[in-house]
Amino acid sequence: MKASNRFDWTSTFSLVPEPYYVEDTPDHVELTIPVSGVKKSDITIERNIHGYKNTLSIGIPDTILSEGRTLSFSVADKFNLKGTKANVRDGMLYVRIPRSEKSKPSRIEIT
Repeated sequence: MKASNRFDWTSTFSLVPEPYYVEDTPDHVELTIPVSGVKKSDITIERNIHGYKNTLSIGIPDTILSEGRTLSFSVADKFNLKGTKANVRDGMLYVRIPRSEKSKPSRIEIT
């Protein structure tokens, strides 16, 4: 059996960057998604709250630079999906999902 000299691109690195960046803080999670060339009115964001399964779906249409895509996230109940805020600036979509009050870290006083 001959040894293969083929280079496996998929296991070494990805030529396509992740379509979003996640910043996780004690108060919220913020998704940053590139949307250059997309009008704010063409982006759709839907939250679905169904008991234990919460999802956030973000639809971004086709542009001359990229194909349209839908990003869907399962969101733990420690986040307040109803408090989600979104804005577009400088070709980026920012989606901020606050943590619920019960999941935020708090100090316990020692008596």
